[in-house]
Amino acid sequence: MTTDSLLSLASPHNSVSEASFYKHIDLDLPDSERLRQLLIWSAIRASGTTTFSSSSTPSKPSSLPSFAALQKSAQNLPLLSEQAKEVIRREQDDLVRKLAKRMIDLSLYCGPSQPTAGPSSSEKLKENEQNLKNKDFEVKYSQEIRQYAFYDLLAGYIIEHE
Repeated sequence: MTTDSLLSLASPHNSVSEASFYKHIDLDLPDSERLRQLLIWSAIRASGTTTFSSSSTPSKPSSLPSFAALQKSAQNLPLLSEQAKEVIRREQDDLVRKLAKRMIDLSLYCGPSQPTAGPSSSEKLKENEQNLKNKDFEVKYSQEIRQYAFYDLLAGYIIEHE
């Protein structure tokens, strides 16, 4: 893994609640990278593992129901076998790994499944009038600048050799 992907795996300290993860993401990152960072941190915290984190144990967020309340509501659900639990853990680890290696496209604006915004390739945009004037100006005056530079070079050569 690259240094960038390893840095994205470092989770905020356990005292930081999941609701404030966004405060710890670098604002200079592009939106898709900020989203990637948030997803990685959330997946690591949700998995309850420290495999990808430098912190000791995942925090128990106060916004979630208590363990007793979860047990009571889960009484009607079938229990997962150890094999099923292992499959879920492997899939969570795989998701975090793919996010960190940028194997999952998180483009917010023009992902492969989204149509591109703007004109189609068959539609030709009219060039900006000021850009056209600037191009003309550049062509006209860059030729003059090269000509004067040559004269200066020639004059310097003549003065040197007199």
